[in-house]
Amino acid sequence: MLLVPPISDLDGQCGLWSRAELLEMDARFCEALERAFEAKLESRAAAAATVRLGPRLNGSRLLKEDAAIGAAWALLCNRKGDMTAAEVVKFVQARCPDIDVMRIRSEFNRWFRQRRAEWA
Repeated sequence: MLLVPPISDLDGQCGLWSRAELLEMDARFCEALERAFEAKLESRAAAAATVRLGPRLNGSRLLKEDAAIGAAWALLCNRKGDMTAAEVVKFVQARCPDIDVMRIRSEFNRWFRQRRAEWA
Protein backbone atom coordinates (compact mmCIF):
# COMPACT_ATOMS: atom_id res chain seq x y z
CA MET A 1 0.00 0.00 0.00
CA LEU A 2 1.24 3.46 -0.79
CA LEU A 3 1.34 6.26 1.72
CA VAL A 4 -2.11 7.59 2.49
CA PRO A 5 -1.66 10.62 4.71
CA PRO A 6 -3.75 10.87 7.85
CA ILE A 7 -6.82 12.99 7.42
CA SER A 8 -7.22 15.58 10.09
CA ASP A 9 -9.76 17.79 8.32
CA LEU A 10 -13.26 17.67 9.74
CA ASP A 11 -14.77 17.28 6.28
CA GLY A 12 -12.82 14.07 5.57
CA GLN A 13 -10.82 15.66 2.79
CA CYS A 14 -7.07 15.47 2.34
CA GLY A 15 -6.32 18.23 -0.09
CA LEU A 16 -8.40 17.67 -3.20
CA TRP A 17 -9.21 14.00 -2.56
CA SER A 18 -11.22 12.18 0.07
CA ARG A 19 -9.71 9.22 1.89
CA ALA A 20 -11.87 6.87 -0.18
CA GLU A 21 -10.54 8.45 -3.39
CA LEU A 22 -6.94 8.12 -2.18
CA LEU A 23 -7.49 4.47 -1.30
CA GLU A 24 -9.04 3.84 -4.73
CA MET A 25 -6.08 5.52 -6.49
CA ASP A 26 -3.70 3.45 -4.38
CA ALA A 27 -5.50 0.21 -5.25
CA ARG A 28 -5.44 1.03 -8.99
CA PHE A 29 -1.74 1.89 -8.85
CA CYS A 30 -0.87 -1.32 -6.96
CA GLU A 31 -2.85 -3.40 -9.46
CA ALA A 32 -1.11 -1.73 -12.40
CA LEU A 33 2.27 -2.29 -10.81
CA GLU A 34 1.51 -5.98 -10.21
CA ARG A 35 0.53 -6.32 -13.89
CA ALA A 36 3.83 -4.68 -14.88
CA PHE A 37 5.75 -7.15 -12.67
CA GLU A 38 3.88 -10.10 -14.20
CA ALA A 39 4.51 -8.83 -17.75
CA LYS A 40 8.22 -8.36 -16.91
CA LEU A 41 7.92 -4.64 -17.71
CA GLU A 42 9.11 -3.75 -14.21
CA SER A 43 11.63 -5.43 -11.93
CA ARG A 44 10.72 -6.01 -8.28
CA ALA A 45 14.39 -5.59 -7.34
CA ALA A 46 14.66 -2.25 -9.14
CA ALA A 47 11.36 -1.06 -7.68
CA ALA A 48 12.44 -2.04 -4.18
CA ALA A 49 15.75 -0.24 -4.65
CA THR A 50 14.10 3.01 -5.72
CA VAL A 51 11.32 3.18 -3.14
CA ARG A 52 12.32 5.04 -0.02
CA LEU A 53 10.32 3.58 2.86
CA GLY A 54 10.77 2.93 6.51
CA PRO A 55 13.78 3.13 8.79
CA ARG A 56 16.23 1.54 6.31
CA LEU A 57 16.69 4.88 4.60
CA ASN A 58 16.49 7.64 7.13
CA GLY A 59 17.23 11.17 6.00
CA SER A 60 20.94 11.22 6.77
CA ARG A 61 21.55 7.82 5.21
CA LEU A 62 19.61 8.79 2.11
CA LEU A 63 21.69 11.96 1.80
CA LYS A 64 24.89 9.93 2.20
CA GLU A 65 23.81 7.46 -0.49
CA ASP A 66 22.76 10.26 -2.82
CA ALA A 67 26.11 12.01 -2.28
CA ALA A 68 28.06 8.80 -2.98
CA ILE A 69 26.10 8.11 -6.17
CA GLY A 70 26.51 11.75 -7.22
CA ALA A 71 30.27 11.56 -6.64
CA ALA A 72 30.45 8.38 -8.72
CA TRP A 73 28.50 10.09 -11.50
CA ALA A 74 30.90 13.07 -11.39
CA LEU A 75 33.89 10.71 -11.55
CA LEU A 76 32.36 8.82 -14.49
CA CYS A 77 31.78 12.12 -16.32
CA ASN A 78 35.29 13.32 -15.48
CA ARG A 79 36.68 10.11 -16.99
CA LYS A 80 34.41 10.60 -20.02
CA GLY A 81 32.78 7.22 -19.45
CA ASP A 82 36.02 5.28 -19.08
CA MET A 83 34.91 3.36 -16.00
CA THR A 84 33.32 -0.07 -15.65
CA ALA A 85 30.06 -0.70 -13.82
CA ALA A 86 32.02 -2.75 -11.27
CA GLU A 87 34.27 0.26 -10.61
CA VAL A 88 31.23 2.48 -10.10
CA VAL A 89 29.71 0.02 -7.62
CA LYS A 90 33.02 -0.35 -5.77
CA PHE A 91 33.38 3.44 -5.56
CA VAL A 92 29.86 3.90 -4.15
CA GLN A 93 30.08 0.93 -1.77
CA ALA A 94 33.36 2.24 -0.37
CA ARG A 95 31.31 5.20 0.87
CA CYS A 96 28.08 3.32 1.66
CA PRO A 97 28.96 -0.36 2.26
CA ASP A 98 25.44 -1.80 2.41
CA ILE A 99 23.84 0.18 -0.42
CA ASP A 100 21.83 -2.00 -2.79
CA VAL A 101 23.45 -2.39 -6.22
CA MET A 102 20.02 -2.00 -7.84
CA ARG A 103 19.71 1.45 -6.23
CA ILE A 104 23.01 2.49 -7.82
CA ARG A 105 21.93 1.04 -11.15
CA SER A 106 18.50 2.67 -11.13
CA GLU A 107 19.96 6.08 -10.24
CA PHE A 108 22.55 5.84 -13.01
CA ASN A 109 19.89 4.74 -15.50
CA ARG A 110 17.78 7.75 -14.52
CA TRP A 111 20.74 10.12 -14.80
CA PHE A 112 21.76 8.73 -18.19
CA ARG A 113 18.24 9.33 -19.49
CA GLN A 114 18.08 12.85 -18.02
CA ARG A 115 21.57 14.04 -18.87
CA ARG A 116 22.29 12.11 -22.06
CA ALA A 117 25.90 11.51 -20.90
CA GLU A 118 27.49 14.81 -19.92
CA TRP A 119 30.89 13.95 -21.45
CA ALA A 120 29.50 13.69 -25.00
